[in-house]
Amino acid sequence: MKKNEGDIIFENHLDFKDKSIPEAILGYGPFMAEPYYGHRARLYYEDLYTQPDKMAEVILKANDLGMNAINLVNDDNILKAFDLACDNGCEMQVIATIGKSDVDYLNPNYEVACEVDWESDIELFSGYDTPLMLVDEFITDAYKWNLTSKILNSINDSGALSGIVTAFPYRTTDLLKQDNLDMDLFDFYMIPLNSFAYMMDTPS
Repeated sequence: MKKNEGDIIFENHLDFKDKSIPEAILGYGPFMAEPYYGHRARLYYEDLYTQPDKMAEVILKANDLGMNAINLVNDDNILKAFDLACDNGCEMQVIATIGKSDVDYLNPNYEVACEVDWESDIELFSGYDTPLMLVDEFITDAYKWNLTSKILNSINDSGALSGIVTAFPYRTTDLLKQDNLDMDLFDFYMIPLNSFAYMMDTPS
């Protein structure tokens, strides 16, 4: 896709080790109609998730504006949308979330989350231009450190950079400082961060 240079607003990259990662990444939350969007989740589900062609239009427009990376999970509809966008000229790197499950986001069952087929996720996203793979928050926040270590080792073996995601930055960081996880296994740490402490485990 030929981009209008006057419209490009996302150009910076983070060069780390042998990878170059766009600093702005298109998220998948609205595409998945995540329940934390409240009443909007139903609209996102009907207008986006059930219509991969509409998701593809959003992805293509974002790419046209200079967005060169997208966060993806192993979901048939979202992957169909991304593949459709790529067939129509989209050029984006993939930042993959490994081990995404369908547990209830607002009341998660961490035991169930840890049973997900994360190995298939790594194999799948190794077929895309994926410089970075992140362990899903429901696996990280289960604090099964042996499992998290195993996943990180597998990501590293795939040739991608690795990282973890947490929904509890204060609690998880405290546990990491207690040497529960080998910090040399990963280079990226994704947390919710905002001045209102929204979706963070601390008062505002």
